[in-house]
Amino acid sequence: ATASTNIQVAIDACSPGDTVLLTNGVYGVTNQLVISNDITLTSVNGKDVTIIERNQSPYYRVMLLSNTAVNAVVEGVTIKNGYLILARPGGGIWMQAGLVRHCSITNNRVEDNGNGGGIYMTGGMVSNCIIADNRGWINGGGVQLNGGGMVVDCDLYSNSSGYNQGYNGGGVWLNSAAAVVERCRIFNNRAGVAGGGGGVYINSGTLRNCL
Repeated sequence: ATASTNIQVAIDACSPGDTVLLTNGVYGVTNQLVISNDITLTSVNGKDVTIIERNQSPYYRVMLLSNTAVNAVVEGVTIKNGYLILARPGGGIWMQAGLVRHCSITNNRVEDNGNGGGIYMTGGMVSNCIIADNRGWINGGGVQLNGGGMVVDCDLYSNSSGYNQGYNGGGVWLNSAAAVVERCRIFNNRAGVAGGGGGVYINSGTLRNCL
């Protein structure tokens, strides 16, 4: 194994099937991390002590899982402080494919007509995660599923959308027949004052067995 203090360098050095293992710490990134092949990014001791965050420099999301990363896995980390403007989606993560599990997605936001403050999904699965304290300018403060994706066994709370305007889905916004939210706890989220679905707004998709 080869040690690296730069997560993107470690990711880029991987072949499909390889693992990037993070020890305890706060990892400040100065641009979005891009995962484009089938690797695993995981931690030694879990999400509470392994944090990946925007390094307080310009506007960017924390992570992109591209549509070529079908079998990629991100697990056991906290993703926080992503910040996007100019109608770009997914302050914390833009998921086009792959699996995110046992993670915390917190304190991310999108402004200037952006959607999906915590996670913007067009594919993939989010499982057993905490999604909290994220903000979307338009729809989907916690998560927006737009074109597909599944959110399963997650807690979504204290997320907001709308910035006091007529927008929807403070916790989650489903906007695809292929979108599924299942066995989740969704509470204490809010939409814009003229919007709908403080917890959940369904344009199309499936919500089942949630609280």
